[in-house]
Amino acid sequence: MTQKEWKEKWQMKATEEVLEKFKSGQEMHAKHPKDLMEAVAALPLQPRANNNNNNNNKNNTRENNTNMLSDVCCEDIEGEEVCVTRDTVDGTVHEGFYDYISFGIITVSDRAFNGVYEDISGNVVMRETIETYFKTNDRDDSINSTEIIRGYKLVPDEIDEIAKAISYMSDELKCDVVLTTGGTGLAKRDVTPEATKSVLTREVKGIAESLRAHARRYERHAALSRAVAGLRNDQSLIVNLPGRPNAVSSSLAVLLPMLPHAVRQMKS
Repeated sequence: MTQKEWKEKWQMKATEEVLEKFKSGQEMHAKHPKDLMEAVAALPLQPRANNNNNNNNKNNTRENNTNMLSDVCCEDIEGEEVCVTRDTVDGTVHEGFYDYISFGIITVSDRAFNGVYEDISGNVVMRETIETYFKTNDRDDSINSTEIIRGYKLVPDEIDEIAKAISYMSDELKCDVVLTTGGTGLAKRDVTPEATKSVLTREVKGIAESLRAHARRYERHAALSRAVAGLRNDQSLIVNLPGRPNAVSSSLAVLLPMLPHAVRQMKS
């Protein structure tokens, strides 16, 4: 059956009841900032593979839609600013392309917790990388370190302690992003993923998959990571990172650029 035949046989005009249901849920439809839509629209359209020579001209012509954004779930945000406004710890307001994003850092390690060694991954590498990245890219110079890193905790490899720390960062400190480091492997004491899942309300599997895919380029054992990511009450994005300092640094290089858009979506 051709498309035209199918439409003639099956396609019907939406009833008033169906249209009303559609309109009532429009605020939940996925949206993209106007600058993103314009940037994607500026990209050259890649011709689709097609053996039919009659369609070549059509494939090389720019259409209203693009190959990168779906016209089903993605729409422009007319008249809306690129970034939302965020209240800081002291009540002031910051605006800018990179937005004000607050972080909570949780290091999961029995040995670091017991003082066997210093927490380099969380309290040094993660903290310094985040502060440097957002201070460099944010146009508002008034943002200081205490506003970017809102909380830090060092906990042992215990499910209850990890879950309690994540909940505290999200519910009490209102951190936009909570990052954990350590406890994502296959050892018996590696329980960070289990603790994280226990406090998530929705998983965001693509983040963990992206970090593993990136790590596989440099680390042959990257696939053994059980790290997870997800949302807690649509208020905080929780992401598990590896335990080794160099792996943390490598993961942040992939994660940090996607956070402004992720937080905007989560908060919208």
